[in-house]
Amino acid sequence: MFTKKTQDKQPKASMKPKDFEQLGRYMLDVYETAYTSKKRLFYMSFVKGIGQGFGIFIGGTIVVAFVFWVLGIFDDTFLSPVIQRIYNAIQLAESKQAPTL
Repeated sequence: MFTKKTQDKQPKASMKPKDFEQLGRYMLDVYETAYTSKKRLFYMSFVKGIGQGFGIFIGGTIVVAFVFWVLGIFDDTFLSPVIQRIYNAIQLAESKQAPTL
């Protein structure tokens, strides 16, 4: 059914903008052939976008919660002196600045 083409061993020239445009059209045709109508295509794209956004939101929430949990474990051991030094440096810098009007 499908025949395997032999490929040249020499490197091919880089693609031109016209080739990229044609490749994009081919990819769009492949994407659109899976759907029977434009209405179905737009609906599925909308649902896919909502699903991706929801997944990113949930995943980000889990990662941030995990980071805060890990920082909470190490708060009293080695992280507290570092945070205190940063806080003291900020307070010292603010006290040295004269208010300007």
